[in-house]
Amino acid sequence: GALNLNGTKVITGRKFNDKESYEFTISAADGTPMPTGSVEDETTGMLEKIVTSKPTKDVQSHTFAFDTISYSLSDLGGESEKDFTYTIKEKAPADAATVGNKAVKAGVTYDDTVYTVKVKVQDNGTGTLIVTPYLVGEGENRTQITGSDQLTFRNTYAASGTVSFPVKKILSVPAGLS
Repeated sequence: GALNLNGTKVITGRKFNDKESYEFTISAADGTPMPTGSVEDETTGMLEKIVTSKPTKDVQSHTFAFDTISYSLSDLGGESEKDFTYTIKEKAPADAATVGNKAVKAGVTYDDTVYTVKVKVQDNGTGTLIVTPYLVGEGENRTQITGSDQLTFRNTYAASGTVSFPVKKILSVPAGLS
């Protein structure tokens, strides 16, 4: 079986420009099937794959995709079904400032949402694996993922600045007045 996870990047306050790119990570515990090219994060020990998304100029919404995750019967470890857990989040630029508890760069506030996705892989007994991704919410609430709009990252743009006008006051005293 195979899984293709997609997400949506949205910006409010302006449109994307042609110089922007955004990074998203999918991570999981060692031994969990991952997209090709995943590496171990030395800090967390988790497997991680980063995908870079370059939105089209002059739009406010863009879809991005992680590489395919392939599952095999051996991933089930002799069981008829198994759940695999993934964490998906946006990676803010390293040089972003922290304002409050949010990453901000060039007026863009980055989304700090962290999605937990559980993937149920089942052997249907006929040589096919059924792969079903769920978005995990509060408690045991699960919502089946059916489209990219369920993994949405929303950034906001707000311009700010200050202006100062130099002022010079000149007092003219007419002759004869003191």
